[in-house]
Amino acid sequence: MSQLQADILQIPRVEGAPEFLGLGSIDSGGTLQLGSAGASKAALKALALWTAENIAAHPGLARLRNTRMLKIDGNQVAAVHSADELWTAIPELVLPGTMAQTARTLSVLEDDDEAWFWMSAKGPDGRPFLALEPRTMPPADFTTIVRGLLLRSPAGTTSIKGVARVVAGRLMLTTSDDIGGWKDTLAALQSHRIPRLSGVGMLRISDGRIKAAESFGTPGGDSDADLSEQSAVLSALAAGDRAWFWFTGSGRDGAPVLLLATDRNDLRPLIKEARGDAPACKGQLRHSKKNWIEFQTRDEYSDFIPQLAAWVATHQSQWPALKALIGARMTRRDADGNILDRIKSDSAWQG
Repeated sequence: MSQLQADILQIPRVEGAPEFLGLGSIDSGGTLQLGSAGASKAALKALALWTAENIAAHPGLARLRNTRMLKIDGNQVAAVHSADELWTAIPELVLPGTMAQTARTLSVLEDDDEAWFWMSAKGPDGRPFLALEPRTMPPADFTTIVRGLLLRSPAGTTSIKGVARVVAGRLMLTTSDDIGGWKDTLAALQSHRIPRLSGVGMLRISDGRIKAAESFGTPGGDSDADLSEQSAVLSALAAGDRAWFWFTGSGRDGAPVLLLATDRNDLRPLIKEARGDAPACKGQLRHSKKNWIEFQTRDEYSDFIPQLAAWVATHQSQWPALKALIGARMTRRDADGNILDRIKSDSAWQG
């Protein structure tokens, strides 16, 4: 304050012009809040006009975009003055430690890209928050970022942290932390209208094994999918039993599709209805004596396991029988039955 008062004395001022001193803060969205007994609508408008007049010469003033003024009366906020329409001439900045940055990070992640994540129901300003940073960032640097977020969060804030990965266009979160309440946090974050948060999978790992697999939302508009036939086939499979399958990572509606039937002929009309332009594979599946599902096919489909894992994570909370597919593997054979490839991916089932 002493430095500020010294700076004020160096500024020529018109006699009787309104002025005020106060305190500023930054909310979880990165918006500046100026609090003072003298805060008013007129002062906010004057600040916006001044910013617009000087932004060309001083681009850093864009940090003032959408500033709010809080009129303080005693120890209470008596009024909040905001008017986003005043700031249309000011470019929008994406600031570190905000949900806007999270949205930008998510928008550039491609399939199989990974990121560190930190999520809390009461993050900065006591609001739900999700932080993401590319996994190329050293872990120590991400820890420093998390410490900064905790300083802006209520005392005793609990959180979930781990690794995020994009699998077949879907965000998958993997953690060793307690995941209780994570769906409520994701539901609250929907107010930010970030597309990739509309459907998210969560895996809790302990000692290298999946202890819990849950999903939030249903990307691709697949919330009403009827998977009763798939569930019935999987529930009926015993060790050594076989069934027929067809799979694609992007069917006619853009979402992954797994079709199952005990009779091969039953699949044909279903495939015709579901098929899109994306790669697909078909064949048999069997329940091995070692208690995993093995998909046997002649088709080459390199992304099968990750895409299947994402599909299972999306639907297993509504259709628990699909959990039988966790840990599934693929075997490719030629027309003579010779094995061409054995494919498994423990990491896909871990996030």
